[in-house]
Parts: sequence; structure tokens; C-alpha cells
Amino acid sequence: MEYRKIIEFGKSSYVISLPKDWLAQKNLKKGDVLYLDKEHDRLYLYPPEKHSKPTIKSTLIDITGLDSVQIKFLLVSRYINNHNEITIVGKDLASNAPKVRDIIHDLIALEIIEETSEKILTRDFLNMNEIDILEMLKKMDSITREMMRDSLKSFDQSNSADIKLRDKDVNRICYLVSRTIRYLQRRPALAKEKGFTQGELLRLWNLTLRVESIADNTKRVASMMQRVKMSDADKKEFLKLFEQVHGFYSESIQAYFNREQNKAVMLRPKADVLTKKSKDYFRSNWDVDWVPTILEKVKGIVADTKQITAYLCDQS
Repeated sequence: MEYRKIIEFGKSSYVISLPKDWLAQKNLKKGDVLYLDKEHDRLYLYPPEKHSKPTIKSTLIDITGLDSVQIKFLLVSRYINNHNEITIVGKDLASNAPKVRDIIHDLIALEIIEETSEKILTRDFLNMNEIDILEMLKKMDSITREMMRDSLKSFDQSNSADIKLRDKDVNRICYLVSRTIRYLQRRPALAKEKGFTQGELLRLWNLTLRVESIADNTKRVASMMQRVKMSDADKKEFLKLFEQVHGFYSESIQAYFNREQNKAVMLRPKADVLTKKSKDYFRSNWDVDWVPTILEKVKGIVADTKQITAYLCDQS
């Protein structure tokens, strides 16, 4: 961190010097305009966005010796960091090509434009300036709530495969939202134009991860519900609990979108009530296969939802 001394300038102004290397990096000179943005006790300083022709940000990934999890990690990471052109190479590319194609399919607007036995070249055609973060988040939420509603039928219906597919849709949107937030974090003037402070972008990023986690836990609950063996009475009791968890999430996320801070404050105690009910259910059914794991996932949904209310309460 660098330090600057405040210098008095005239009778009513003060100035600080700017680092020469920062000015060179931003291509700024005497007379250029800078933006000042105040947020709590911080003062942000940044230049106007340059409206030049977008440049292609390219990267190369060598997948030699990597498994599918490692390959996915690298591809998703480069996508979120706004690499427009990704080239995948590797000695064992031919055998891994189907896995690579599946991963690329999960990244919105990333398309294969060239494929040989030696490389796969991808490029995206996104206009990042036009992506609406809140609309994308609302789509994630809508899919997640539908997943939770359908999970209530999983004792009687073989619907876990369908719910799993919808979880993949949530993941795809999550990657795009994360990418957009990263894009705006590096362009504060554009973020300000869209009405986002840096603090709000951080909250939205955390909210995105919480909704994705809730969808993931819902998928796992639905899958395990089809494997567990319990009495009709115990099933009825669990469905009552999970319906309350679903209601808690639905109310909390709507309070966030509507910026209803008072409602969020009133909702937070429900998390403790639902956690206690989950523990009570566990004590009565701890010896039933899959029940302990199911209850851990349910408690995870409750904890994530409680955190969503915290993000709203933290806003000034």
C-alpha cells in the first residue's frame, strides 16, 4: 500500500499526488478527467471507461495429465476471468474431447470454432455491457425454487434426474453472473453507471454462490429421498420440515430482491427454529440410512438462506 500526504491548495481545496506508474498504465495526462466515488469511509478514484474496440483476451490450457475435475476448474476459471478465446491442447486431447465438450456446453455463449486432434479452439460472443446481473440472479432463483417444490414429490416420483439437469442450468447462470461481476469490478465507471458500488458487487457475488449452493443441496436431497427407506409417518414429517425450509428460502430471496430490510430482520430467527427441527428429526431417525446426510444438506440450505438475509441487513 502506498501513502500520500494531503497538501493545502488555495483557501478551500486540498490535493494529493497520483502515482506516475498508475497514470502511465491508465494512459492519463494533465487535464484528463477522473471520477471520485464515495462509499462509507472510502474514496474511490478511477478514470472514465475507454470506449475503444473490444480486444480479444486469449489463453491456452494444456490438459496433459489432468483429470476431468482439473480440466473443468481451469476452463471455468478462465471463462469467469473474461477470456474470450480459449485454446485447449494436450497429448491426450482426443480421449478427453467428449469431457471437454461437455464442460464447454456448461459455459454460456462459449462456442467451439475449430477442433482437431491436437487442439480445440473456443470463443465467446458475449456483449458483457448488456448482461443484467439481477435478471440472471432472478432466473437462478426461479429455477432453484422450482427444484425445491419438485423435491417435495421425490419420495413418490423418480424425478431426481430432472432436478439434476436443472441444477446444471443454475450452475451455467452462476458462471455467467460471476463473470459479469468480475468484469464490472475491473470497470468501476461502468459499474457505477449500472448503479452498483463495489460493495454491492461483492454482496451479489456472495448471493450468487449461496443460491448455487442451495440448488446443489436441493439436488442432493431429492436424490437421497428416492433411496431412503422410512415409514409414511416419518416421510410426512420430513416433507413438512422441507416445505418450511422452502418457504423460508422463498421469503428471504424475495425480501432481498425487494430490498425489504425489516422483513429480512423478522425472517432471520426462522433459521434457528428450522435448524432445531432438523436436529430433532435427526435424533428420531439417526439410525435410518441416508437420513443423517439428508439432514446435513437441509441444514446447509437453512444456513445459506440465513446468510442471504444478512446480505440485505448489511446494506446501508
